[in-house]
Amino acid sequence: MLLLSSYCNVLFSQTTDLFKHITTANGLVSNQVSATLQDSKGYIWIGTQTGLQRYDGKRFTSYLADVRDAAALQSDWINTIFEDSKQRLWIGSSVTGPCILNRSTGKVYNFNLHLPVGTKKINGVWQFLEDKKGKIWMSAFDGFYQLDEASQQFKPAADLLQMGSISLPSAIAMDKTGNLWFTTTTGVKMLEYATRKLFDRNNNPNQFAILGINEAVSSIVFDDKYVWISCGFESKLYRYTFETNELKLYVFKKLKDLRQKGIPAQNEFIGAPFICSNGNLLVPLFSRGLAVYNYKQDSFAIINLANNSSHGLHLERNTYSGIA
Repeated sequence: MLLLSSYCNVLFSQTTDLFKHITTANGLVSNQVSATLQDSKGYIWIGTQTGLQRYDGKRFTSYLADVRDAAALQSDWINTIFEDSKQRLWIGSSVTGPCILNRSTGKVYNFNLHLPVGTKKINGVWQFLEDKKGKIWMSAFDGFYQLDEASQQFKPAADLLQMGSISLPSAIAMDKTGNLWFTTTTGVKMLEYATRKLFDRNNNPNQFAILGINEAVSSIVFDDKYVWISCGFESKLYRYTFETNELKLYVFKKLKDLRQKGIPAQNEFIGAPFICSNGNLLVPLFSRGLAVYNYKQDSFAIINLANNSSHGLHLERNTYSGIA
C-alpha cells in the first residue's frame, strides 16, 4: 500500500510514527506500489504493478496499458517515474522501454515504437536521471543509455562506461559537482563529468574505497555529507565519507520470528535508501519496516511494521513494494 506523509515530512520519533494509508479501498488500483513522484504542480504520481495513477489528494486518474494503442502505456508494471527540467514526465516499466506521458492529452510516446528498423528494443527500465547539462540518462535491464535529443533515440553507453559482459546495470546518481555514479553487479563506476574520464575498480589511481567495492551494488544516493551504497541482496548498507576515504558497513538483523530454523541469525534484505524532503535518510527493510538514520548518533532507529495499528507502518512481509 502507499504511505503518503507529505513526502516524509512526518515527525519520526521513538514512540509515535503516524502514517496515512492510501489503498485500493480509496481508489488505488493496486496495493503493490513500486514508484512514486510528486511533480512540479504538486500532483502525486503512483506506479503500481497494475498501472499508473495521478492523485490530487482526493481523486485518482488512472493510466492503464493497452498494447493495441500506440499512444498508451504498453505495460502496467511501472518501475520508475521521473520529471525532468523540461517538465517531461518519464515512465519506465519492467517489460517495455521508456516513454513520456503528455499530461495535457493523456497520450504516451513509447520510444520502442519509434525505433529505426533493425534497432534492438529496450525491455525493462530501472531509473532515469538528468545530468547538470540537461542530458537524460537511463538505467535499463540490459545496460545504461543516454538520450540523443536530435534523433530522439536512446544510445547505449556500454563503451563509454566499459561495461563488460558480466557487469549488469542497476542505478545512477549525480554528486554535487556533476560527476555521474553508476552501480552495477560488479561494483561502482564514476564518470568524471568535466573530463569524461571513467574510474572504477580497475582504474582507481587515488584508491577510493567506494570504487573498490567488489560485489553487486543495487543503489547509490548522496546526502550533504555522505554517499550511501546499498548491496540489497547481500543485506549490506555502506556509508562512504569522501574526506576520510572511509567505507563503513551497516547491517540489520531480521526479527526472530522471520529467521529460518536451524540457520544462524540472518540479516535483513534492504531496499534503495532515499533522502526525504526534510533531510531524513530512510532505508526500507523488506520484511521489517523502515530504518531512519540519526546523523548525530550515527545510528538507525527502526520503525517496525504495525499492520494492526490504523496509523502504524503497514506492509506485506518479505516484499519491498508498498513503502513509498
